[in-house]
Amino acid sequence: MTSEGEQSDALAFFGVSGINCKRTFRRNVWSASVQEENQWMQYLLSLSNQRHGAGDANLANNDGASDIGCFNIPQIIHFIWLGGNSMPKFPFLRSEIDCDDKQAASEWNECVESWKAHHPPSKGWEVVIWTEENIVNDNDTIGSVDETKKFVLKQNEMQNKDAYMQALQMKNYGVASDILRLDILNMFGGVYADVDCFCVGCFDNLMSGPSQFFCGASNTGCVELNNGLMACRKGGHPIVTEMIDLIHDYFENELSKENKQESVISMLSSFLDATTLNALESTQSASSRTLSPMDIIEHTGPGLLTRLVCRWLVTNGDNERASPIIVFPSRVFHSFPNHLRNRLSADDETTGQILLRSFMNPKDAKAVHLWGCSWQNEK
Repeated sequence: MTSEGEQSDALAFFGVSGINCKRTFRRNVWSASVQEENQWMQYLLSLSNQRHGAGDANLANNDGASDIGCFNIPQIIHFIWLGGNSMPKFPFLRSEIDCDDKQAASEWNECVESWKAHHPPSKGWEVVIWTEENIVNDNDTIGSVDETKKFVLKQNEMQNKDAYMQALQMKNYGVASDILRLDILNMFGGVYADVDCFCVGCFDNLMSGPSQFFCGASNTGCVELNNGLMACRKGGHPIVTEMIDLIHDYFENELSKENKQESVISMLSSFLDATTLNALESTQSASSRTLSPMDIIEHTGPGLLTRLVCRWLVTNGDNERASPIIVFPSRVFHSFPNHLRNRLSADDETTGQILLRSFMNPKDAKAVHLWGCSWQNEK
């Protein structure tokens, strides 16, 4: 950044401004160098000022385009919930939505209902909750699985089936969700949202125009884009394709390491006593089935998205023939900062709503990420 004005604009773009201005802005988290990160920020701000590429918040509220037929990105909202447990609940938001008798269901929460309220079928929208049941075996027919499920994905249609299945085997549903959302967007297009993203406005106006992929700046005290809410045209986008490829390479490399460890143990088995062999196998099994939260963020989550999108923008942003993308400022999807998530009390409706609204500008915000981080609490 070359001036105080640019630095101030960059901090605002990533949420470190106003009521949150005392937060330390961490540098060089996902970039190879501070110089590269400065280039990322300058390019994002430049595109934002030009009202293309990286999206200005005003673009999110342009009321000019609302015809159902003009959307580049399909009017489908995808959620993913794996593992069979109940979705996280946010009782302090219940007065914001119309609750019904389904709120005890495992696939119900306030955030999902907020998206349904702002995106009704009458306006051409569909809302899908993906579970393991939507991913069918290669030999199954759609009718043999569940005729009520319009959206299914056969395993042989998945670009990263092996990585997805490995994540499920590890019971790491955060990683499995990171993988699955890319395959879903690649196949069907639409909007993907985490189940802890609360919707406060219709996305009609974000879906029109030339954009073929969009996401938003995070609010984590650094230069970061968040994969908890993103959208893509049907048939994928170069960024989605590259994310799929890099995740495939990462898991293939990790699986190769695991296979090598198993080969070594197999070779040693005839030389070790049973107790030592069992201990070695247990150690190998534990190490191969654990991905830390940082591993997830870096290799399948926001870290991966940030590096790819920013480098893609720097390389292709001025190319009119490239598939256009939008990166919205944090105030559009992620106005609430992640380091305050523990202050959202589940028992105090008024305090929680006041805290959220203190960070939201009604003219800009379309959704707010609550940072539930359920993927970090998986057992």
